[in-house]
Amino acid sequence: MIWVKNTFGQDPADFNDDRAAYRIGQRIRKIREARHISIADLARQIGTSADMLQKYENGQRKPKTDRLKDIAYVLNVSSLALTDPVITSYVGAMFALFELEEKHNMSLIEQDGKVYMTFSGIPNHPLNDCLRKWYKEKESVRIRMEGATEKEKELLQQEYNDWEWTFPDAISWKPSRRDKEREKEALEKRLKELTEELKNEDK
Repeated sequence: MIWVKNTFGQDPADFNDDRAAYRIGQRIRKIREARHISIADLARQIGTSADMLQKYENGQRKPKTDRLKDIAYVLNVSSLALTDPVITSYVGAMFALFELEEKHNMSLIEQDGKVYMTFSGIPNHPLNDCLRKWYKEKESVRIRMEGATEKEKELLQQEYNDWEWTFPDAISWKPSRRDKEREKEALEKRLKELTEELKNEDK
């Protein structure tokens, strides 16, 4: 069993839960201040004390769902603007992208009628490095999939799934000598096939 921890030596799920109240509190404060509403006024409108609202904003307490809805109603925002994004719906995915824009300086560019996301606003942004490694992993699996047997494809898909499911440990993983040899064999096999295809086209 693979045990993935973050840089603090804590399981990522525990770290995420521990910080959830803080993230929600930061969102409440940011929107409240943008709306020019005082803590006392917001607290009064949602039926709680200013002290409790202060604890929400500081991340000391996490508001329950009904309380969060009340806060969102008074602030005149979607309740999703205050919670951690859940991307199983397109609306949730959009709030995740809004968060990427704010926290990681993501920007949008349009080329040839298509819209792309980029993190180029910050030189050497770690997300760009992660994306490059992700792309490299996908390409490696795609190349090895070509001409592979069904069993080999199943194993390659499992390898790719493991890469995703153990992230970020996966990007620091060093391939074994055998892994490198297998990849080299697959590339050489594909090169040979392409060479044969070109020869047949010339006939």
